[in-house]
Amino acid sequence: MNEQQKTRLFNKLAHYFGGTEHLAGNDKLQLCSDKYAVLNDCHALVICTEWQQFRAPDFDQIALRLNNKVIIDGSNLYSPERLEKDDWAYHAIGRGRSEVINQE
Repeated sequence: MNEQQKTRLFNKLAHYFGGTEHLAGNDKLQLCSDKYAVLNDCHALVICTEWQQFRAPDFDQIALRLNNKVIIDGSNLYSPERLEKDDWAYHAIGRGRSEVINQE
């Protein structure tokens, strides 16, 4: 990371760890307790969990908070077709795009 980059992390139990405190004294890592506020002024959403609360998010709310409509999904929670239709750059880690093969 360069000097100005920061990473915010969401954890539904963050309030037990001090809410929005910086982790281990590192001002580049911030733990947040609100799943939408953590996205404010961020360049992308990276998902590394399968928690139920992420399965049906408010994509309009996410788009309002992010600087770019970019999702990097390590858990393959969403439909690439649906997100691409709504002009999201969606990267589902480990999921290749399928092509229909004509078997005549």
